[in-house]
Formats: sequence, structure tokens, C-alpha cells
Amino acid sequence: MKSDSSLYIPEHHRITDLKVIGDFMREFAFAELITSSPQIRVTHIPVSYEANSGKYGKLIGHVAKANPQCELFDGQHDGLVVFHGPHAYVSPSWYEAGRPAVPTWNFAVIHAGGKLRRVDDDSVSKTVLEQLVRQFEPGEDPAWRLDQLTQEYQKKLRQAIVVFEMEIETLEAKFKLGLERSSVDQKGMLEGLKQSQPERSLLEFTLAEINRRA
Repeated sequence: MKSDSSLYIPEHHRITDLKVIGDFMREFAFAELITSSPQIRVTHIPVSYEANSGKYGKLIGHVAKANPQCELFDGQHDGLVVFHGPHAYVSPSWYEAGRPAVPTWNFAVIHAGGKLRRVDDDSVSKTVLEQLVRQFEPGEDPAWRLDQLTQEYQKKLRQAIVVFEMEIETLEAKFKLGLERSSVDQKGMLEGLKQSQPERSLLEFTLAEINRRA
């Protein structure tokens, strides 16, 4: 493990292809922004990845102006953004019989680190918000656009947030998917995953919470 690493990665789980990493960060864009000064603080937000900046690209997002984390957006403090992909329990019963194995959890994650810098240009903030809406609003012809709000209302929204940029200085990707195992074990693992119970969707979770509170 490198001294400046935030993540333990065996070499057979390490991903270095920047296109694969960039595509992952765009697909699983709801991430955790972590800072450690003066204490550990975590904000859960969607972020936008731009590849054409520096060695690894940069991340852009925003937090509420009332969030004390924004006090660290001075270009001096470090931030860590963690992207989570799919994950699941893997049973040893799925592997080739007669060989010792233990339960495990397979997953894919990316850690991106760098200095957090506040963006005070209102026109840039407007562009960032428009970009985030375009990124996540579904469809070629999205049902909602930011310009459907009045200019006055948009300005109030921008006044309530702080936009930040983070040029990525450290980038670590770990795909622990069991691909180092034999082809027989991989086949058994894939069959097992087909039969395993999927995580609840946000729809299912929300409906359950509505019913619980009723």
C-alpha cells in the first residue's frame, strides 16, 4: 500500500484504465465528499466529472451554504470523493466443490483526492447546476430544465449553495470481483449472483418507509 493511498488494493483488484475509471465516476456519480479538518465530515452529493483537466481530470459539485464543510474550499485543504459501484455478498458454496473457501463481499469503488477550491463566479455556478441537471434528468428530451424556473428563483438557489472544484491529484480504483479465481469458480459465482436477493430499489425503500410512518 502506498503511503499516500487511502485504499488497500491488491494488485489483481487495481484498475488503472482512465476511461474505465471516468465512465465509472459518471455512472455512479452520487458520491461521498470527505474532509478531515477540524474533524471528519462527510457530505453525500452528486458530482460531475470532467476529464480534460490536469492529469486525472476534475470533479465539480456543490453543498449547502450552511454546511460547514464549505469553509474548507480554499484551495489548501484536502478532500476525498468516494464513488460506490455495485456490491454483493458472495457465498463459498458457489465455488468449485472440494476446495477451501470463505464468504466474501465483492464490490467496485473509486477514491479521488485533491485540493478543494470554492467557485465564486455566479455564471460558473449557473453552468454547473445546468450541467448536473442535464447529466441526471432522464431522456434525450428531458422533462425538466433549470430554465423552467424564473431567473429570480434560480438566483436564490445559487445564493443558497457553494460550488466547488477539485482537480484530481490521487486516483485509486478497486474492482474486487473475484476475477482472479478459476473459470469454474467465476461461473459458479455468476450463477449464484443471478439467484441472490438484490438490494431494495429507492422506490421499494421509499414505499416501505411511507407504510412504516402511516
